[in-house]
Amino acid sequence: MDSKVDETPPEARLVARPSCGPVPLETTLDASGSADRETHIMDYAWDFDGDGMEDTLTTESSLIYTYTEVGTLFAEVRVTNRDSLSGSAIVEIWALSVDADPSICSYPHRQSERIRGIEYTLGLNAGTFTHGDTLRFFYQIANERSGTVEFPLHWTCPADFYVFEGSCSTLNASECRKKWQYTDHVTCSNRPSTFVIAPGESEDFTTEWTPQITLSTGDFTAFALLYHGPANPSDSTIVWVGFQVD
Repeated sequence: MDSKVDETPPEARLVARPSCGPVPLETTLDASGSADRETHIMDYAWDFDGDGMEDTLTTESSLIYTYTEVGTLFAEVRVTNRDSLSGSAIVEIWALSVDADPSICSYPHRQSERIRGIEYTLGLNAGTFTHGDTLRFFYQIANERSGTVEFPLHWTCPADFYVFEGSCSTLNASECRKKWQYTDHVTCSNRPSTFVIAPGESEDFTTEWTPQITLSTGDFTAFALLYHGPANPSDSTIVWVGFQVD
């Protein structure tokens, strides 16, 4: 009787050390935690930037790669065993501008929106908070274009942060607007009404909030708005990220 062939694909695991920092960011991509039950892993196919294209193929489980472009990227490894079965794993890489403060890597709970070559990122210092904790916000505007980008802002306050009770991805959703908790006109007093970002660089905004009221437990949504235009204050880019209070 023929033995049954195990068609279980290998389990891929991937970590990046470090996964965040200013460019040039030299990162060790390590897939040594990958495992296969029956045979052994034959090769590792690497996609460094998440574009779906294989950049290199190795028999070693780790390698070093240097990221030179600013932005949020997703490195992927595909591991293949002797039976030609494969599994994949992805890790996020956050490549900051050369002059960025490395401490912003401590904002692991974040979400990005890429619009016409500009990446907008909103980060929180954690995904779950308890009453009395301080929420620290980070907002980054990274220029991934080949040319300089100018932001002629409508207001002298270039960014606002909002916190709403509930889960929603649209700032004007009625279920969120009825439960407004917090707003902050970020760095109003020391920012010009217009700023310029050179290629490969970023503009960073930070603020923090310690609630003076007792927040209910459950889901909340934080929004960051960048006002530009300059003619219409409603012309803004919005990024949101959810978090929880327990």
